[in-house]
Amino acid sequence: MPTLDETATRYLKSLEPYHSSPSPFAPNTLLPSFARSQAAVAAFVESPLVRTLQSRLEARAQAEPSWLAKWWDETAYFGWRGPVVPGVNYFYSHKDDKSRRTGPKRAAGLVRALMYFRQMTES
Repeated sequence: MPTLDETATRYLKSLEPYHSSPSPFAPNTLLPSFARSQAAVAAFVESPLVRTLQSRLEARAQAEPSWLAKWWDETAYFGWRGPVVPGVNYFYSHKDDKSRRTGPKRAAGLVRALMYFRQMTES
């Protein structure tokens, strides 16, 4: 089980692309909004409530074979009634399409295939 600090670090790393400069003159420059995100995460990590919740998760990790599996299965996988394949199933992935190398071409191909699938399911 990751520590709270490890999770916070990984979360901030996942935010970096959304806070990087869109300017071609200053690529890979973090925008001032990233500093606000860092401050918010730091405040979150230091919260006494969050520390209490983390200690409960750690206790669960000691008592259960997997601290997350039961919650994942009951809540995210079996309890959620949305489309399972794109939304929940973490074993689902797209094959690399060598004929469609750009994002828009891949999206168009996917939408086309989904429309054929929709037509088959409705007919």
